[in-house]
Amino acid sequence: MDIKLKSAAAFYTPDGVVADSPAKGIYAAYREETDSNTYKLYVDSEYKPAGIAIKIALQPGVKDAVFMNGFQSATESREMNVAGKMSGMQSVSDFVKDKYSAFSGGDYAFVPYKNKPGFMHGFSYCYFKHGNNIKLFASLDESQGYTIFRFDAWSSTLRVSKDVEGMDKFPEGPAISLFYAEGKENEVFDLWFKYLSESETVPAEKLLGYSTAALDVISEDVIYKKIGDMKRFPVKANFFLVDERYCMGGDWLKPDRRKFPVGFREIVNEMHESGLVAGITLSPFTVDEKSRIAEAHGDWILRSEDGRFVKIKKSLYVLDLQNPEVREYIRECLHTILFMWGFDLVKLNNLYVAAMMPAKGKNRGQLMCDAISFLRECCGGKLIFADNVPLMATFGKVDYCSVTCDAVTDNLPAYIRSKRFRESPSVNNATSDLVFRRQLNRRAFLNATCPFSLMEKEKFHDGNLNNAEQNLFCSIAGLFSSVLITTDDVTVYDQKQKRKFRKMCMLSEASGVRVRKASGKHIVAYKLDDKNYFIKL
Repeated sequence: MDIKLKSAAAFYTPDGVVADSPAKGIYAAYREETDSNTYKLYVDSEYKPAGIAIKIALQPGVKDAVFMNGFQSATESREMNVAGKMSGMQSVSDFVKDKYSAFSGGDYAFVPYKNKPGFMHGFSYCYFKHGNNIKLFASLDESQGYTIFRFDAWSSTLRVSKDVEGMDKFPEGPAISLFYAEGKENEVFDLWFKYLSESETVPAEKLLGYSTAALDVISEDVIYKKIGDMKRFPVKANFFLVDERYCMGGDWLKPDRRKFPVGFREIVNEMHESGLVAGITLSPFTVDEKSRIAEAHGDWILRSEDGRFVKIKKSLYVLDLQNPEVREYIRECLHTILFMWGFDLVKLNNLYVAAMMPAKGKNRGQLMCDAISFLRECCGGKLIFADNVPLMATFGKVDYCSVTCDAVTDNLPAYIRSKRFRESPSVNNATSDLVFRRQLNRRAFLNATCPFSLMEKEKFHDGNLNNAEQNLFCSIAGLFSSVLITTDDVTVYDQKQKRKFRKMCMLSEASGVRVRKASGKHIVAYKLDDKNYFIKL
């Protein structure tokens, strides 16, 4: 590997207590393997790992850009300058965190934030960009733990480490497996995925369709009507998505019989007869606190070290995936939904919760990769649309994956926004995520984003986008997302909205798409129908 390696280290504590610095641990013997594009570090130790890291000398220019991939799909991820700053949430009170779910979805609990310019970190891959030249550093294997990149502009150092907390022993294979390449964007990303064994599993079919997520109430009759309405889409659609309110979260096989008296088998048949991919949404690793499952199986719910049930949002308990009964229940539900009811696709939300804390001798990354492999096994050859998930854990295992947060006007309190809750729903974050994670599309999976709306709003204070935000997001989604889902009643579209819808869908055919920086702003340029267009982010 043609880079300047400053140091490498692996250390442990014989008493099994994780050291918070190498000085408090004992160094283990290690060996290295390198070639032109890879670096692998092996550790020879039977003891409990306390840390594994390498340091690389790296001195980008003051005008260069740095990209650090965020913890999960909803985490803000954008190119920054070398003096960029990432701020965590250490000073936010537990009350505010609980009220706004502003902690569980991020890395704040296990990655320290410096809160100073020039200190940045990311997961699984990062790059340094000078003009059109990119230096890409990327993990080749997350199954042994999350790979964390930390850049320190002041010491000109890139630190690459594994999150080993909770790990019983060093792996037999490489403890760190790193890829490096320098060149044009497509060249380096193509080469990375050639080194990954999961690079040939991306489906060909894009999705364009409708979601019931914005409806006040969903029922059998409403869904049948909406299926019929899809014949009036401005562009032929191929996908229908039922949102997760069809049941109480966790009671996935118990839809409300008053609203769904016949059941989903007939509804799915109607979707198929209309030429639609039939999709349904659930969060397989969480249950509502009022669900039958939560009431009957308190022993299935994950507990923190102090014995309390682990929760996300206001009322969702996290399931303990290390409990065999939990896995069997999830397996049964997915089998019924996909192979008995006949759905073609499951959209799976809040997947990051599978690895909120180390368990059973496994670190977070090991738990996350294991959970995604489990879901793939349960779903067989059916389609998986993943959301709220650490991205590299899904490479080659899911078909579609959201790479953004929800695109809404940021309506969290200013106090939270000032503390940089990086998973906060925001149209600015959503557009940036789509642009700067564009390289994953058709390499790792088909990129997806949140549902969109073209309805004009009179009031924007409830999270609805104003017209400028709507135009920006829809244009970026059309260019960089392979999944376009609307929540609109398209039967009431006027001619202007129909034209906007058609143009959004046409953007996938744009040529010469490129992203550059000018006067401190990122510009997306493309060509469509022999005309040049520019979008300023």
